[in-house]
Amino acid sequence: MKVQTADLRQLLHSASYNFELKSNLTIENTKYPVFFEKLCTDIFATVGIQLNSSTLYKQVFIRLKTWEKPTIGISLDILNGLSKYVYNTEYTEKYIQVFEDDSEIPEFPWNNPSFPATHVIPVQIEGYNNVWIKDESINPTGVHKDRMAWEVYLFYKNKLEDALKKGEKIRLPRLSLISNGNAALSIQNLLSEFGFPNLKVLYDPNLVDSQIVEAMRNANCELWPTDLQSNLLRTDNILELTKNQTGGVDLTYGEEIEKNTFYDWLSYEILNLNPTYCFVPFGSGEVLRNILEINKMELRSPKTSKRFFGNKNILSKCCFIGAKAAESNTNYKMLYAKYNKFTNSDFDFYFDHGVCSKNSKIALLNENEKIVNPNNISEKITYLELASMIATEHKIKHEPSGISGLAMFFQLKDELGILPDDKVIIVNTGKIKLDLFNKK
Repeated sequence: MKVQTADLRQLLHSASYNFELKSNLTIENTKYPVFFEKLCTDIFATVGIQLNSSTLYKQVFIRLKTWEKPTIGISLDILNGLSKYVYNTEYTEKYIQVFEDDSEIPEFPWNNPSFPATHVIPVQIEGYNNVWIKDESINPTGVHKDRMAWEVYLFYKNKLEDALKKGEKIRLPRLSLISNGNAALSIQNLLSEFGFPNLKVLYDPNLVDSQIVEAMRNANCELWPTDLQSNLLRTDNILELTKNQTGGVDLTYGEEIEKNTFYDWLSYEILNLNPTYCFVPFGSGEVLRNILEINKMELRSPKTSKRFFGNKNILSKCCFIGAKAAESNTNYKMLYAKYNKFTNSDFDFYFDHGVCSKNSKIALLNENEKIVNPNNISEKITYLELASMIATEHKIKHEPSGISGLAMFFQLKDELGILPDDKVIIVNTGKIKLDLFNKK
């Protein structure tokens, strides 16, 4: 929700002051994270609203220190938590809302909207001082696909609201999708949460792990096994194979849902970090394409999005690398697809038109080459093993596909000539939380 900046400052100050009086703690004499953790605990005890202390500290308190605009976007949960704590009333009963430009107010993650929605973690790599992992594993189901799932939810929400507004009978289309599991589980998680029709999933049993299949079944996905390696399937084939021809919508190739919105917020979060190099897992290709499309749009547009505060000079020279699995017998199971919706020419458009470094490319992951283990120089390990070891050391939840960008960094760092102080952003797309879908 967009609100007056002055109102939010006053509200946060009042909440902090009230807590100081109750607790005998002062914000000046207490470490900020500790103060806000205790404040959130007291808010929950007093009004029953659970706020995330890290979000309140980083996304509200720190943000307000340098915020100069008259209005600011903030989660309604945070506003209500603070307002009830101070005034025992909803925020909208006490303050005037500002509704303009709602499209650029964060809505993700849905349980605690913020921008950026996920954090970046500095990683220690010998010889490199500026390597960071953008960690999508903290999303609700553990993967970046939760962002796509939110856009699918909005598609249904808009359909529902439009029908109600027109007084028409509600007819919500069924959705069909080719998936190796992560997208299907993230989407179905939200569809179940809000009571929308179950997802029809087309998958290849020879490529998808049995645990993932069981999780999709437990999540109430409607499963349709098929051989995805023999023929290239298009929308008509997908809808036919999932028995969804009448009014159905294909999420894989269809145009009914704008795919440029799947990862637009994630793209801004990455670009605002001003990377010199950016390594991204390449499965469907949607994440890399979204990043490149947003980068192109912002570099060429005289009027930038309010979500964008990157350095155009740096971003125009950034080298973007997509990490792709080479064959079906791979450790990077979520990245393999014999047939992909995007061709190399789709990405050559970005690579060859001055919106990034000409060294940008989609590269095949080398799973056989071995290098010296920095923790045991008598042992040699693969790029993936080294990437996983470093992610584990930094307590980053991952699986091979999710951390493939870091493996690709080790594979290409010498070829690309990455310097010690070059800023490197590695996107970790996470690891699905299978426990969420265990049969109770």
